[in-house]
Amino acid sequence: MACRENGHDTYTQHSELRVMVTRSNITKRLLPLASWKGRGDRMATNGDSPLPHGMKKLDLGDAVLAFLGDKITFNPKNSHNHYTFHFGPATKVMDVHRTRRVKGEPEVHETILKIPHEKLPTLLEGLGQEILDAYLSSLRPLRIGWMARHRIGAEPGFFPSESRWSEVTSARKGRLYIDEEKVAAGMGQLEFLDDLFDLRMGQCFSLISCKNPYRRKIFGFGIRLVGRHGHPKLFWCSYRAISRWLDELGSKMEAFVMALQQSGPTDDDHPVSNGTKTSPCLE
Repeated sequence: MACRENGHDTYTQHSELRVMVTRSNITKRLLPLASWKGRGDRMATNGDSPLPHGMKKLDLGDAVLAFLGDKITFNPKNSHNHYTFHFGPATKVMDVHRTRRVKGEPEVHETILKIPHEKLPTLLEGLGQEILDAYLSSLRPLRIGWMARHRIGAEPGFFPSESRWSEVTSARKGRLYIDEEKVAAGMGQLEFLDDLFDLRMGQCFSLISCKNPYRRKIFGFGIRLVGRHGHPKLFWCSYRAISRWLDELGSKMEAFVMALQQSGPTDDDHPVSNGTKTSPCLE
């Protein structure tokens, strides 16, 4: 982890920031659903997995994320509920539903959201712009001098590149695990704060407060971009700011869904005898 200054400073305009973020392809990381079209069909037909080592389940510690054919499931541990995101390649309707399983009780399915495929581009376009605008408004210029004065260190090791994902993960019992020892082995490569300018385009790094040497605190992340003249630029965002704009995004997402809703549940959406119930859907 680098904590020492070697003499750079940065400055940028907000209008230039949008260009730099676009060049870094960061929007692809922010909008994983932007490439939803056809994904369900491909996963259902050829069994492709987006995870290293051919695994389809990622163990996140408190939950398991699984990529199963034409759907993605999120299974919190120590919970009776799990959530399913279904691409709907056959029905042409994307749906998100919650399943509750309790021993000795009937299984209950609750539809949270249903959207026909033809409505998804409109929804994703609107949400994508909201996400990008919120992300840009949260980023601030990051200056090496400011970091040194406030004893702020940087560590890129917490953000391994896509090519290193297979190196820092291991497969056990049909699940993919993040290997903490392998992640730690890739840390401590920066000697000076100025070395942040040598990171690859779009590389993120953790920001760590070192004011108390016995209690260091990760409080945000930074990102290395490139300006219009090819000069490297650094920006940062606090995790507190991220929490705020995620809350705002949730409200805006609900507003987008309500705006697309044209009618209530269809005849097929009424509760049935097996314990299934639904919420209003976009039809």
